[in-house]
Amino acid sequence: MYSFIYYFFYSYGKIRNPEPEFYAAGGVFLMLASHFMFLYALLRLFFDINLPTIGLNQPTNKIFGLIFFGLIFWLFTKFYLRNSDKIISRYNLKYKSSGKNIFSIINIILVITCYVAPLFAGIKLLGIVNLC
Repeated sequence: MYSFIYYFFYSYGKIRNPEPEFYAAGGVFLMLASHFMFLYALLRLFFDINLPTIGLNQPTNKIFGLIFFGLIFWLFTKFYLRNSDKIISRYNLKYKSSGKNIFSIINIILVITCYVAPLFAGIKLLGIVNLC
């Protein structure tokens, strides 16, 4: 699924940018973050597990958090940049050679649903915002 999402964002970024690998990896990273938030919300709901948090009140903690998530994002993009050619060639065979459009209504709805559904469900389960 994440390979398809990478190819979708890669194809969309290719319209505006000649090298959209970083753009596509960022889109997949944000989607994966929403999925992890949803899994955390489920664990917290069913097993009453709370992950240790760093208070963001201190400027030092914000700097460490920025460095930590920057490092994770850098490792994540390195992984996708290394495997980018395999993913693109696999989906080019599926979409370009057969004449299918990657930006069909079904694919757009699939990408939006894969991102928004876990995000809203995680927010609702965590009780961050009262949606209903």
